[in-house]
Amino acid sequence: MEDLFLSTFSRLMQAHASPEVVRRALQAGEADALAAQLEESGFGNLLLPEDHGGAGLSLAQIYPLLALLGAHACPVPLAETLVARAALQAAGLAQPAGWLTLAEGVLAEGQVAVHGLPYGRLAGTALVAVDGVLRPLALADASARAPHLYGLDQAVRWPAACWRAAPVAGEAVDASMWLACLAAARLAGTMATVLDLSREHVTQRVQFGRPLARFQAIQQLISQQAEQMYAAQMAAMIGCQTRSWQPEAARVAIAKATTSAAAAQVAAVGHAVHGAMGFTEEHDLQLFTRLLHRDRWLAGAESRWQEVAGGWLLSSGQPARTLDVIRSVMADTHS
Repeated sequence: MEDLFLSTFSRLMQAHASPEVVRRALQAGEADALAAQLEESGFGNLLLPEDHGGAGLSLAQIYPLLALLGAHACPVPLAETLVARAALQAAGLAQPAGWLTLAEGVLAEGQVAVHGLPYGRLAGTALVAVDGVLRPLALADASARAPHLYGLDQAVRWPAACWRAAPVAGEAVDASMWLACLAAARLAGTMATVLDLSREHVTQRVQFGRPLARFQAIQQLISQQAEQMYAAQMAAMIGCQTRSWQPEAARVAIAKATTSAAAAQVAAVGHAVHGAMGFTEEHDLQLFTRLLHRDRWLAGAESRWQEVAGGWLLSSGQPARTLDVIRSVMADTHS
């Protein structure tokens, strides 16, 4: 069943999430055709129970799908919608129309502020956690929406009255952990595409009468890039290894710390081997490296999650060696 979902989703992405679609979304904040295909397919409900119109899958089961979102730089908040719909269903709340996103917010000066709302230009509703309390807020009710560093994100503010009037969708919620888990999976997929683009370029580009791939220095760079990408994939899979839609802090910390650190190196090598052309608007590479840098910082970069992982290790009494910790985490998953 999972293979059927994945093969169908892969074909959908190949057909409808081309680099041209991503460019248009980043520039105009519009991906209506792709969004319609995804909504019609029902992929946004995979984490919901079967008796609520879903497939009853877990994060571990949909990890390949999340990675494919990154591999295609998908400009629709499908990953966030999957988790947000599961959270609303668990709270017994109605599902709003349109796409959903997630964020950590701050309540101050009579407003709820989110500095960088993921996919704020395309989402209709945001599940915002303030001091652990999660509430759905309609983007139409926002009092201010401004561009953020990544073309699809926004800085958003809601009046405090909107926050108080919204129903509670959860308590003691750490929305940043959800975002970090999804970003780690997306990063793994995006890095795979950057590696593919780099390999293709150095194979085809000729300098001094031979392909770049024949130079030992380039071979070493591509090898380092591949090493980081495969490490990121393994870490991202660990981050999603749960039997439900809820991620677990220790796994997410390992995943986000590893993938964020790898993202910076994979992007750097990609641009190094492409030279100046990789930065141009016409080249596809920059679509994916922009997403790498955005997801690297989303919910905190590697330093934040290294602290989380270290704190968990010190308080848990787990073995001190890193490999033993990862083995212990994986053993807990499969026990």
